[in-house]
Amino acid sequence: MRPVSDLPATHTQKINASGCNIEYLVQCVIIKQELDYDTFTQTMRQWGVKLHPALFVYPLSNVWNISVSVEELRRRSNKHPFTVKAPFKKQLSNPYFKPDHEVVESYRNKVLLEPKARCGNSHSVHVIVPSSPGDERRRNAIRDTWGSVSQNGTWPGKALSLSVKLTFIVGIQDKGDNHLRSKPTLTKSMQFTNESQFDDIVQFDMIDSYSNLTRKILLALKWVVHSCKSVQYIIKADQDIFINVPILLSFLKHHGKDNSIYGFMYEGGYVARRGRWGTPKEAYPLDYYPVYASGNAYVVSRTAAEKLVRLSTHFPYVPIEDAFITGILASVAAIDRIHMNAFTHWQLPKQPPCDFINDKKFAGNGMTESDMRNVWQKHLEVENRGRSICK
Repeated sequence: MRPVSDLPATHTQKINASGCNIEYLVQCVIIKQELDYDTFTQTMRQWGVKLHPALFVYPLSNVWNISVSVEELRRRSNKHPFTVKAPFKKQLSNPYFKPDHEVVESYRNKVLLEPKARCGNSHSVHVIVPSSPGDERRRNAIRDTWGSVSQNGTWPGKALSLSVKLTFIVGIQDKGDNHLRSKPTLTKSMQFTNESQFDDIVQFDMIDSYSNLTRKILLALKWVVHSCKSVQYIIKADQDIFINVPILLSFLKHHGKDNSIYGFMYEGGYVARRGRWGTPKEAYPLDYYPVYASGNAYVVSRTAAEKLVRLSTHFPYVPIEDAFITGILASVAAIDRIHMNAFTHWQLPKQPPCDFINDKKFAGNGMTESDMRNVWQKHLEVENRGRSICK
């Protein structure tokens, strides 16, 4: 057997994370000095892992000053390939993408209600879920299932590699659908009385409507950045999303980068001018959006969130939240958009429970309250049996 130190130079070339070919299941594997090359390659083939022909093996201590055992290699290998998506340079050369020197849109809506236990330095990942005031049943379904990690810090049968908290973001109930309307005379909504024990709702003085979703998410990002000093990543998830919290946290811990947005990326998205998803030309004059993340679920790093909040006031209001925040603003701010199929988008069918138990997906869409409870029950069965119930 050949120890790593005796390998030819072509096998021991020093690399860093940016040198990895990220299209492969295991792009670059960096291992401890004492692990021999033959044993490693044989083991990886037994696992059915596709090896890149130009695989480099190098002592980990010389690169990141940490070590990893061979037993952890499979657990830490990136099961979910990712690619960096960038907008077309020609598109970004349009004068629209130059921020106005003056404040064009204000996001100074007051906070009417927020958790009594402020974030402080308690956790590194924060989940924001846009909700409507009357959606108590949906909120409870999330609290009873994947969102329970925010209260008890545990997940059935799996360890959490990062600490996480969840907050529901709501506005003021109203029949209108105008993002400029507000009711400053209204105070804290009494309908949250039954949920006070959870201490997980942030309410802003703004009309709760679909056209106001962009405002709601930007206000939420601003609130997290200002209130939660230790948070490094912010997960945005819709109410019909089931988040596979352990695997997503593990990915962020081992592969997450700053100044990035992670999600299922759309390229060449056409700009509708009418209907629910319409954007007026005076708000965005181009025919196509730059690369953006599907709004079902995406992750924003702290630095990226800070940039998005600062830039938002210097552009006209665009009601399409995902296209504006993760596309237009992110392009101007030069934020990396990381595409991953492990995220979801609205065109995907509902994912079966085993896709989460087998860690195939970070998030699944189209979930009803009963769907979430069903998936959660499957996780509990796995914990009780001590083995997977899925093939």
